[in-house]
Amino acid sequence: MKYKLIFCLTILILNFYQVFPQGTGINISGAPADNSAILDISSTDKGLLIPRMTTAQRDAINGGSIAAGSVIFNTTTNCFNLYDGSHWIELCSLPTAWSCGMPITDPRDGKIYNTVQIGTQCWLQENLNYGTYTPVHGGAQLAGEKYCTDISGNANDPSCTYGGLYEWAIIMNGASSSNAEPSGVQGICMPGWHLPSHNEWTTLERAVCTNSCAFQFPYDITTFGWRGTDESNKLKINSSLWLVNTGTNTSGFSAYPTGLSSSGAFYNGKTGAYFWSCTSYDANNAWHRLIDSSNGGIQRTIVNKTTGYPVRCVKD
Repeated sequence: MKYKLIFCLTILILNFYQVFPQGTGINISGAPADNSAILDISSTDKGLLIPRMTTAQRDAINGGSIAAGSVIFNTTTNCFNLYDGSHWIELCSLPTAWSCGMPITDPRDGKIYNTVQIGTQCWLQENLNYGTYTPVHGGAQLAGEKYCTDISGNANDPSCTYGGLYEWAIIMNGASSSNAEPSGVQGICMPGWHLPSHNEWTTLERAVCTNSCAFQFPYDITTFGWRGTDESNKLKINSSLWLVNTGTNTSGFSAYPTGLSSSGAFYNGKTGAYFWSCTSYDANNAWHRLIDSSNGGIQRTIVNKTTGYPVRCVKD
């Protein structure tokens, strides 16, 4: 009787569990396991239940000696747990996929930046702050240096609250000029981000423009001067740091009036937010943008490459 029972059970199991040299297929169709699987379970009306236990029970498995790759469902936290060989990982708390508007971390120095989507572009919402703080000095800025201003006093600020000021050669980091969109010039931006070209600034301007945008902000390298009517107000941080006209910042760009550096000194703090492009005009000058305290438009013009300006990076 005993042997008949064992035989019957074996036949019953084999009706559902088909064992093949390449792996085990568990199904009701008799299909073999996929060649890539040691265990292949198929069902259209049932799920797979793995061991369920509390945190205390999980930690007591085999006296705490647990094989890497072990998985349980934790009934204390209602979450799947995976053991990686040294500790348990809560699989229900995996990070959300990154999207523009979420912070990013510069892998080079660990600094965290806010980001903002404006039209079709994703921008840093604050000035780049990469490099080693150095008090502003005469002569050429050296690779790896950044100047930092306190804005209100046009003085050095070792805390670099508002990011760095850089000469054009430093931001380019050996790259050639570009007016493409995207520029393709990483320069001193973090991996996955790049310096904006003159045309990319034009795209930003059109994104916040409301009237005669093609005329006010053309994609060319021949139009100079103040353009638009209230675009700069949409880009300015709403802060008393601005001398007048604090702006609305409806775009979220958050431009601070950091001013500039030149010949070993800071100028125009509280009145101007200047930004580099990676587009050269000639051997000595490059395109830039100016958002001014007392003007609602945006100035597009050129400046000597030895001037120190902030940098805003754009997502690739």
